[in-house]
Amino acid sequence: MNVFCLRLSFLLVLAWNGNTDQIGLPIDRCYAAQDSLQVAQQYLGCIRNHELSCAIALFHFSDHYSIHERERDQQAVRTALTLVSEEFGSIKAVKQVKEAPEVSYVSVGGGDLPYWAQHPHFQRLTFAVSFDREENGFIFIDMSMINGIEQIRQVHYGLPAARNGAKERITAIMKRMMNTGNSGDR
Repeated sequence: MNVFCLRLSFLLVLAWNGNTDQIGLPIDRCYAAQDSLQVAQQYLGCIRNHELSCAIALFHFSDHYSIHERERDQQAVRTALTLVSEEFGSIKAVKQVKEAPEVSYVSVGGGDLPYWAQHPHFQRLTFAVSFDREENGFIFIDMSMINGIEQIRQVHYGLPAARNGAKERITAIMKRMMNTGNSGDR
């Protein structure tokens, strides 16, 4: 995601007793290219179009990681998103909602707990989703403003807990994620 900066120049004209003076005042302003809802919608568009590289680019990965650690973290997110897409199926419909019922979910994101403890603030956006394979579910996208840029912290894919077999289904997906992560596929 890009940040753009503008250099605004203001010309201040001072007038007193018939005399004038001009002062140029440059002001630098940087803005996040997108707000959290725009980033979340872009993520959902990437996933709907099966463009994992596009989706992964919206996640935050620590600047303190070595190149190797960062690549490994990005690959782990790619593997998890691939698995979640296989298990839940494609997104057929999506709508932002204010609340969700109790949900059993599996999470995808980079970083580790000590890193995120340094960045405890986030905003959660909730979307009701219709998946090809799992029918009605939810996607929660946790957004964090880091270095002035809205970025994805984590994405949670879930099924209503009241749905028959939801907990068992999510548990099976989590086990598959753990087995994939431990097999060296990352």
